[in-house]
Amino acid sequence: MVSDRAGVRASATASPPSGGGVGASTSSSSARSARHRRLGLLALLLLASPAVGASGQAADAVPFTAQQSAQGARVYAQHCAACHGQQLEGFSGPVLAGPAFYGRDMGVPLHATFQYMAREMPVGRPGSLRREDYAALMALILEKNGYPAGDVALDYDTALRADAPLYFHRP
Repeated sequence: MVSDRAGVRASATASPPSGGGVGASTSSSSARSARHRRLGLLALLLLASPAVGASGQAADAVPFTAQQSAQGARVYAQHCAACHGQQLEGFSGPVLAGPAFYGRDMGVPLHATFQYMAREMPVGRPGSLRREDYAALMALILEKNGYPAGDVALDYDTALRADAPLYFHRP
């Protein structure tokens, strides 16, 4: 296999299209050239577009509501802010929002962070919050990192399995 500049793979042993030999007419050459341009444009559009799943939503879309995030802010103020800072900026605990949070290229799935949070936090009392409070905390983290709130709430079990990448969305 050989890769061209657009990253499209083609067989190195592929036979030329019919009519492609020496002395081929200019019109068939033009048609091939136009077809290659269209295929190249299609490949470029596919590579440049955001990942979209079968549901039509972006691959990094995660369901949560604004109400969940507001609940998460209350839980966060009581159980998390002392270590992670009032604005999730980090203090003795790591940053949970903003440019210093996970980068998109790190490929950290949401479930990895959620599982750690639900099993190990808060410090000194791991796993002591209600399931809906952990989901609300994740909703807050998502909102503070630029994920849009929607009409569907994030539930605990969904968060445990969510493969969506977790990262800071630059404004």
